[in-house]
Amino acid sequence: MASDNNEIRAYAQPAQRGTWVQTERAGHEAWAALTAQAPRAAQLMHILVQHMDKQGALIISQATLAKLMETSVAT
Repeated sequence: MASDNNEIRAYAQPAQRGTWVQTERAGHEAWAALTAQAPRAAQLMHILVQHMDKQGALIISQATLAKLMETSVAT
């Protein structure tokens, strides 16, 4: 999986993504509820935040998301 992550990171990533994100407490409360109700959706949210740039933007294909989540596109 590490080589897959490196391959995915090689796609047009900004030079610096930053290492810190700020979210509201209510967002974390909702995220915790999502984790209990839909674990895959919560996993997806973490992956989206992990790969956002400094402006909070992300362009990613469904195929790449599936690869990062180690699941099929249909899932």
